[in-house]
Amino acid sequence: LHIDFGMHVLSTVFDSCIKLWALYPPTPSNLDLLFEVSGREQKLEQLHGKLEGGVFAITTGGTTIHLPPGWLHATYNVEGGFLVGTAWENYQDLAVLLDLFLREADAHPEDAEYSMVIRICEKAIEHNVQPNGLLQTICPLWEAITKVDCTRKKQDRFPTSVWRKFEQQAG
Repeated sequence: LHIDFGMHVLSTVFDSCIKLWALYPPTPSNLDLLFEVSGREQKLEQLHGKLEGGVFAITTGGTTIHLPPGWLHATYNVEGGFLVGTAWENYQDLAVLLDLFLREADAHPEDAEYSMVIRICEKAIEHNVQPNGLLQTICPLWEAITKVDCTRKKQDRFPTSVWRKFEQQAG
């Protein structure tokens, strides 16, 4: 059971491939439960009875499934074959991304990376996302975001320049 961090994912199976998918929405309760067992094996078996809103899906040859950002999921190969996938990020998912980032930084600070957060914030600025809506998302989280110590790479630290761009837009 895992999350494809802040990404939309499309997966298509081909030929005789059959996959069983366990899918759970990124509710606060589900995310809390997932991060409580972070780093452990067999997460789905431990959490199945506790997770809310779960559905199961089966994909067969030519079927595509879309996983929105933050969705918890596990896959099981019923029959092997080919799977082709693509993933992308979207500035409209900023609130979900920030929530996931803060949870990851709390659970595994050594793995927390700002690069996607920075890219999404910059895309939101470039696309002139309603500044007030964007600031309403960022402001309550700003203190927590700036406290995260990304020790792996200096360039991953959240730059003050991104925050200044938000302030200028809100003007």
